[in-house]
Amino acid sequence: MPGKGTPFPKGISGNPGGRPRQDPEVRALCEKFTPSAIATLAEIIGDKKAQPSARVSAAMAILKKTLPDLASIEHTGDGPRPFAVIPEVIETAAEWEAKFKPKTEH
Repeated sequence: MPGKGTPFPKGISGNPGGRPRQDPEVRALCEKFTPSAIATLAEIIGDKKAQPSARVSAAMAILKKTLPDLASIEHTGDGPRPFAVIPEVIETAAEWEAKFKPKTEH
């Protein structure tokens, strides 16, 4: 009998085919537009006239990639807020890409 939070019996996968492969063309397009997307997020964050919700959303999008553990932190409003280390400021999309783009081995 499956335990709490495990709807499948031990040894049985809920996703036997695994994660579907990403279309290489879609991935190439995403990689092409990543620097522009990051630059846009940075512009929104720096625009004091932008809606606060837009600035927070842009900041969270960047922080979730910079601090993967942040994605799993949800604050309920009870008790102290979780502590997170704020990353250094990265001014340009090129700096971001140089720092975080996965290195390929040859």
